[in-house]
Amino acid sequence: MQSYERLLPSEYIAMLNKTNFAAIDIGTNAVKMIIKSVEREQETKKDILIQELLLRIPIRLGEDVFSQGKISEEKIQQMTSTIKAFKNLMDAYNVVDHRICATSAMRDANNSKELVSKIQKEANVQIEVIDGKEEAKIIYDTHTGRSLRNQPNTALYIDVGGGSTQVTLAHKDNLLFSHSFNIGTVRMMENKVNADEWSIFQSKLAEFRKDYPDLQIIGAGGSINKLYKLASEKKQKNILSLKSLAKLHKTLAPMTVEKRINAYNMRKDRAEVIVFASEIYLKAAKETRVKYFIVPTISLGDGILECLFKKYKEKSAQ
Repeated sequence: MQSYERLLPSEYIAMLNKTNFAAIDIGTNAVKMIIKSVEREQETKKDILIQELLLRIPIRLGEDVFSQGKISEEKIQQMTSTIKAFKNLMDAYNVVDHRICATSAMRDANNSKELVSKIQKEANVQIEVIDGKEEAKIIYDTHTGRSLRNQPNTALYIDVGGGSTQVTLAHKDNLLFSHSFNIGTVRMMENKVNADEWSIFQSKLAEFRKDYPDLQIIGAGGSINKLYKLASEKKQKNILSLKSLAKLHKTLAPMTVEKRINAYNMRKDRAEVIVFASEIYLKAAKETRVKYFIVPTISLGDGILECLFKKYKEKSAQ
């Protein structure tokens, strides 16, 4: 991954000549942009996506939405400035196609249409407020047959976000279940998760365990990726054991946010929610009785880019 401001003139020209795609994920805890370019893989002689840029701005929309029901004027201004800056970067990178998706917090905000309209007018971009099923499908499509060498026979994809947790069940590459639960790290921090939602979440996972005792959990998103990086025991690549996760939770839970930041070089917004994320995954492990999590380091943004790349390849083949 390259840093835009450090590129030499010749490298910048080369970057402009690439086919670049961008994804912007307007989440509950942060706004993220990923830019990837198309490159030919030497071994397979196939075109693949290579990450060029990743930016994350910690605008916590969920703080406003879950407490007040709407996004404050201050955060509307922050969001507008951020998307305008991202649009300028997309222009600088000569991006040929992009998609901007907003998730849980924007779904719940009663003034989301006002914010979308303002940003579209000022930044000249289109924003989609996608539902939970669309969000889960995008993440599922990212994993399938691409990120994992040994694809599980039955895979339970769990993506823990700030406002919601996307759960998708696939058996032999057939999508069986997809649902967005209103259980997220920022919701938990604001004490806004309904007890009934927890009950449904846990009973559904127990049902999956009964029907598919061989299922494995694939974790997606920033929190599980950070937990994997923090784990001291890594016997296998992209595997986070339940034992390691439980140990991490026991260590992190009693610490203050400041101590987590200093001890683990963690961003403040991540340090505030990391324990809540671990609790969700621990509950999932309890109900499914898995002993480890597969962590392929992917996100909603990666899924959006895969969709854009697929469309590009189909158009090029015509």
